[in-house]
Amino acid sequence: MEAQIAVRQWILAMAARYNDGHHWPHPASRRSFPPPLLATDLPDERRFTLPNGATVQIPKTAIDGLIEMLEAVAEGENATVVRTPREVSTQKAATVLNMSLPAVVKLIDDGVLRSRKVGSHRRITFADLLAYRDDMVARRRAVLDQMSRDAEELGLYD
Repeated sequence: MEAQIAVRQWILAMAARYNDGHHWPHPASRRSFPPPLLATDLPDERRFTLPNGATVQIPKTAIDGLIEMLEAVAEGENATVVRTPREVSTQKAATVLNMSLPAVVKLIDDGVLRSRKVGSHRRITFADLLAYRDDMVARRRAVLDQMSRDAEELGLYD
Protein backbone atom coordinates (compact mmCIF):
# COMPACT_ATOMS: atom_id res chain seq x y z
CA MET A 1 0.00 0.00 0.00
CA GLU A 2 2.87 2.37 0.80
CA ALA A 3 4.33 1.74 -2.67
CA GLN A 4 0.97 2.60 -4.29
CA ILE A 5 0.86 5.91 -2.42
CA ALA A 6 4.46 6.64 -3.43
CA VAL A 7 3.70 5.84 -7.07
CA ARG A 8 0.67 8.15 -6.97
CA GLN A 9 2.83 10.92 -5.51
CA TRP A 10 5.41 10.36 -8.25
CA ILE A 11 2.73 10.48 -10.96
CA LEU A 12 1.31 13.71 -9.54
CA ALA A 13 4.79 15.23 -9.35
CA MET A 14 5.52 14.21 -12.96
CA ALA A 15 2.17 15.58 -14.14
CA ALA A 16 2.75 18.87 -12.34
CA ARG A 17 6.27 19.12 -13.78
CA TYR A 18 5.06 18.61 -17.34
CA ASN A 19 1.69 20.33 -17.10
CA ASP A 20 3.27 23.51 -18.44
CA GLY A 21 3.58 22.08 -21.95
CA HIS A 22 6.88 20.20 -21.88
CA HIS A 23 6.94 17.41 -24.45
CA TRP A 24 7.58 13.89 -23.22
CA PRO A 25 9.98 11.54 -25.00
CA HIS A 26 8.38 8.97 -27.29
CA PRO A 27 7.69 5.67 -25.43
CA ALA A 28 10.06 3.79 -27.75
CA SER A 29 12.97 6.07 -26.89
CA ARG A 30 15.20 5.66 -23.84
CA ARG A 31 13.57 7.19 -20.78
CA SER A 32 15.08 10.43 -19.58
CA PHE A 33 13.11 11.70 -16.62
CA PRO A 34 14.07 14.78 -14.62
CA PRO A 35 16.51 13.83 -11.81
CA PRO A 36 14.70 15.72 -9.03
CA LEU A 37 11.63 13.52 -9.51
CA LEU A 38 13.09 10.18 -10.45
CA ALA A 39 16.36 8.35 -9.83
CA THR A 40 17.12 5.25 -11.85
CA ASP A 41 20.02 3.90 -9.87
CA LEU A 42 19.30 0.28 -10.79
CA PRO A 43 20.28 -1.26 -14.15
CA ASP A 44 16.68 -2.22 -15.03
CA GLU A 45 15.02 0.98 -16.21
CA ARG A 46 11.65 -0.24 -14.91
CA ARG A 47 12.83 -0.13 -11.30
CA PHE A 48 12.46 3.32 -9.86
CA THR A 49 13.49 4.97 -6.65
CA LEU A 50 10.69 7.31 -5.69
CA PRO A 51 11.15 10.63 -3.89
CA ASN A 52 10.36 8.98 -0.54
CA GLY A 53 13.16 6.42 -1.08
CA ALA A 54 10.89 3.45 -1.89
CA THR A 55 11.93 1.32 -4.87
CA VAL A 56 9.22 -0.10 -7.12
CA GLN A 57 9.16 -2.03 -10.37
CA ILE A 58 6.63 -0.81 -12.89
CA PRO A 59 5.70 -2.92 -15.94
CA LYS A 60 6.93 -1.49 -19.27
CA THR A 61 3.38 -1.29 -20.61
CA ALA A 62 2.38 0.80 -17.60
CA ILE A 63 5.28 3.19 -18.15
CA ASP A 64 4.47 3.54 -21.85
CA GLY A 65 0.82 4.15 -21.03
CA LEU A 66 1.70 6.67 -18.34
CA ILE A 67 3.98 8.59 -20.69
CA GLU A 68 1.31 8.55 -23.41
CA MET A 69 -1.29 9.78 -20.93
CA LEU A 70 0.91 12.59 -19.57
CA GLU A 71 1.88 13.55 -23.12
CA ALA A 72 -1.81 13.94 -23.99
CA VAL A 73 -2.47 16.01 -20.87
CA ALA A 74 0.56 18.22 -21.60
CA GLU A 75 -0.86 18.86 -25.08
CA GLY A 76 -4.22 19.89 -23.61
CA GLU A 77 -6.07 16.68 -24.47
CA ASN A 78 -8.15 14.50 -22.17
CA ALA A 79 -6.68 11.17 -21.14
CA THR A 80 -8.54 8.16 -19.78
CA VAL A 81 -7.21 4.98 -18.22
CA VAL A 82 -9.29 1.91 -19.00
CA ARG A 83 -8.71 -1.50 -17.47
CA THR A 84 -8.91 -4.38 -19.89
CA PRO A 85 -9.41 -7.99 -18.92
CA ARG A 86 -6.93 -10.67 -19.99
CA GLU A 87 -9.74 -12.79 -21.36
CA VAL A 88 -13.22 -12.04 -22.62
CA SER A 89 -16.36 -14.07 -23.21
CA THR A 90 -17.60 -14.83 -26.70
CA GLN A 91 -20.39 -12.27 -26.18
CA LYS A 92 -17.89 -9.54 -25.29
CA ALA A 93 -15.74 -10.58 -28.28
CA ALA A 94 -18.80 -10.24 -30.52
CA THR A 95 -19.36 -6.73 -29.19
CA VAL A 96 -15.71 -5.72 -29.73
CA LEU A 97 -15.73 -7.13 -33.27
CA ASN A 98 -19.19 -5.74 -34.02
CA MET A 99 -20.49 -9.11 -35.15
CA SER A 100 -22.96 -11.68 -33.95
CA LEU A 101 -22.24 -14.27 -31.29
CA PRO A 102 -22.69 -17.15 -33.77
CA ALA A 103 -20.14 -15.49 -36.08
CA VAL A 104 -17.57 -15.38 -33.24
CA VAL A 105 -18.30 -19.01 -32.34
CA LYS A 106 -17.74 -19.95 -36.00
CA LEU A 107 -14.39 -18.12 -36.01
CA ILE A 108 -13.41 -20.16 -32.95
CA ASP A 109 -14.67 -23.44 -34.44
CA ASP A 110 -12.81 -22.71 -37.70
CA GLY A 111 -9.58 -22.09 -35.77
CA VAL A 112 -9.38 -18.42 -36.74
CA LEU A 113 -9.69 -17.25 -33.12
CA ARG A 114 -8.09 -19.21 -30.30
CA SER A 115 -10.06 -19.82 -27.14
CA ARG A 116 -10.08 -21.99 -24.05
CA LYS A 117 -12.98 -23.60 -22.24
CA VAL A 118 -13.90 -22.62 -18.70
CA GLY A 119 -16.60 -25.10 -17.84
CA SER A 120 -19.01 -24.80 -20.73
CA HIS A 121 -17.95 -21.23 -21.56
CA ARG A 122 -15.28 -20.14 -24.02
CA ARG A 123 -12.74 -17.45 -23.20
CA ILE A 124 -10.66 -15.53 -25.75
CA THR A 125 -7.53 -13.65 -24.76
CA PHE A 126 -8.05 -9.94 -25.25
CA ALA A 127 -4.68 -9.65 -27.01
CA ASP A 128 -5.71 -12.31 -29.57
CA LEU A 129 -9.04 -10.57 -30.06
CA LEU A 130 -7.41 -7.20 -30.72
CA ALA A 131 -4.85 -8.79 -33.05
CA TYR A 132 -7.66 -10.39 -35.07
CA ARG A 133 -9.56 -7.08 -35.16
CA ASP A 134 -6.47 -5.18 -36.32
CA ASP A 135 -5.81 -7.79 -39.00
CA MET A 136 -9.44 -7.63 -40.12
CA VAL A 137 -9.28 -3.82 -40.35
CA ALA A 138 -6.00 -3.98 -42.30
CA ARG A 139 -7.46 -6.49 -44.78
CA ARG A 140 -10.56 -4.34 -45.27
CA ARG A 141 -8.44 -1.25 -45.80
CA ALA A 142 -6.29 -3.06 -48.38
CA VAL A 143 -9.38 -4.21 -50.30
CA LEU A 144 -10.88 -0.71 -50.22
CA ASP A 145 -7.59 0.81 -51.41
CA GLN A 146 -7.50 -1.67 -54.29
CA MET A 147 -11.11 -0.87 -55.17
CA SER A 148 -10.27 2.85 -55.22
CA ARG A 149 -7.27 2.25 -57.51
CA ASP A 150 -9.41 0.12 -59.82
CA ALA A 151 -12.11 2.80 -59.96
CA GLU A 152 -9.52 5.47 -60.79
CA GLU A 153 -8.05 3.31 -63.56
CA LEU A 154 -11.52 2.82 -65.03
CA GLY A 155 -12.12 6.57 -64.93
CA LEU A 156 -14.97 6.38 -62.47
CA TYR A 157 -13.63 9.38 -60.54
CA ASP A 158 -13.73 12.87 -61.99
